[in-house]
Amino acid sequence: IHQKGGANKIVETAYTEGKYIGVKNAEFHEHLDIPADAVLGEYHLHFTVTDNEGQQTTAECSIEVIEDDDEEEDEHEHNHQHE
Repeated sequence: IHQKGGANKIVETAYTEGKYIGVKNAEFHEHLDIPADAVLGEYHLHFTVTDNEGQQTTAECSIEVIEDDDEEEDEHEHNHQHE
């Protein structure tokens, strides 16, 4: 995840072992931790999958980092748009 219009990366995660390896048509569901000091605003997420032969597919979407006014966590409240 990087800031739109800039190279400020706030999250970069690789899943190279575990439940997603060697599985076809896996349903990916992970919660990524955005650093508390991340600048508020628009970000761009790139999600790339690489198969055993090195072929890659990438999906992208825009997300917005907003101020958290709610002290209780709502783990499934998402604010993003797919492109």
